[in-house]
Amino acid sequence: MNRLDELRNMTPAEVERIHRVFEALGSDEERAIEAIADLRAYCGQKWPTMLEEALRRYQKARRGDQ
Repeated sequence: MNRLDELRNMTPAEVERIHRVFEALGSDEERAIEAIADLRAYCGQKWPTMLEEALRRYQKARRGDQ
């Protein structure tokens, strides 16, 4: 599936999540990188676990769509 099809097939929950991210970061890659750096700074050793959990939730949401 190409990226455009993936975007068209997003669930309302995924669209809402994307809007929250854009409200916080916009499409500025530098701000996104800074947010990840902040996650590392604030969470210390737990940041990889938090990223893994975020990926798990994303994958779970995507499985429900397919």
